[in-house]
Amino acid sequence: MGPAHPTLLEHILGRIPVGVAVLDCTGLRFLYANSYFLSLLDQPWRSQGVIGHTLDEVAPQEIRNAAKPVLLQVCSTGQSQTFSELPFEGFLETRGRTYWHVSIEVSTNLIPRGQYQEQAGVETHNSEPTLLLTIEDVTDKVRSRLHLDAIHYISSAIVGRFALSQVLDRILEAVQDLVGSTRCAILLIDYSLAGGKPRTTGLEEQDQLRTDRSNGNAATVTVAVQKGLHLSSQDWHPQVSEQLLLGRVIRDRRSLIIPDTNDWPDIQFPLLDDNGIPRRPGAVLCVPIFEPAPADGSGKSSAAGTVPEERDGFASQRILGAIEVYHRRARGLPIEEVELLEQFAQQVGLAIQDARLFLSIDRLAQVAQRNEHHPECHWQQRNTHRGLLGAAAAALADLLGQRPCTGQHIRQGRQVHCLYLSD
Repeated sequence: MGPAHPTLLEHILGRIPVGVAVLDCTGLRFLYANSYFLSLLDQPWRSQGVIGHTLDEVAPQEIRNAAKPVLLQVCSTGQSQTFSELPFEGFLETRGRTYWHVSIEVSTNLIPRGQYQEQAGVETHNSEPTLLLTIEDVTDKVRSRLHLDAIHYISSAIVGRFALSQVLDRILEAVQDLVGSTRCAILLIDYSLAGGKPRTTGLEEQDQLRTDRSNGNAATVTVAVQKGLHLSSQDWHPQVSEQLLLGRVIRDRRSLIIPDTNDWPDIQFPLLDDNGIPRRPGAVLCVPIFEPAPADGSGKSSAAGTVPEERDGFASQRILGAIEVYHRRARGLPIEEVELLEQFAQQVGLAIQDARLFLSIDRLAQVAQRNEHHPECHWQQRNTHRGLLGAAAAALADLLGQRPCTGQHIRQGRQVHCLYLSD
């Protein structure tokens, strides 16, 4: 290899988005690290470099404990190791859980004679085996796949006749896979004490809840499904108020991030299970679950977008509850985590709507079955049933993005067709 080749290789390695490092097998001392690899490290190593320093000096203890046995095994056996989608939570505050493709292999003559001695002042020999370590960030690719898998997983539950609790549990499992949090919950608002069902418009929701509280008929919150909450909080039913994070979300109609719950001493939170000990969470993310808007003629919901400039479209929609993610310690939460949960919150809204629809249809079927055995049923009851069936049909049409029938029905054999009236 001519003298220009190492310079060219260094130029290439300094610009590719892959971390490359070379370590000796004797003491796991760094012989080389490119600029991308250094950018992943904490200070002062990011600025001063790592050549001549050992893994024990450079790596945090958690990484050192996990990596050192693998590196030593590769050195002793000579067999390469590859990890395709290695999860890492060292950048939780800025990026959430990340995923990396890591390759470790033994090689020789990776560092030209004299180069290492000159930079590190330590003698080495070209015949000594060295470790070539490459690290590539595959977070976006893995997240996209996990997101698609989660959507298919959740959709299969939504379109089936699963119980609502099963659908919500699937959504929490998907949240755990994508966000990496082991403690999360879906909270739903129980309006039964406040008139039996949510109000007709989201714009009136906050005032109505305040009126209900003053009348002693405040809506309550139910923990529909949860992961990692303490037993004492699993049957938690607080009233909806601004002492709850969900109450603040109803007021502001947007997701809220609490990096440090000590800054919010008046807010009530469910307690986490910390090895059997109930603990107040250190950081919380609360994402509202909006009731799906009626579909338009194109079949697309008007609530399809979650980007900030489209949030005003949620102003007229009711809030059914929230997805909350908890962390034991105070920490920042990345915007990627918020965006992912906002997408899943829409799935929760659809699941609740579907569950209500299926429940209504089941009840109507039971009523119809009873009436078959009681033909003397009064005509007013039959008209009431027809009205309920019409409401269920309209809800189903909204769900499927189809125009509900507003005209006359024409029967042809065993089929019934709708004749639309002119607008």
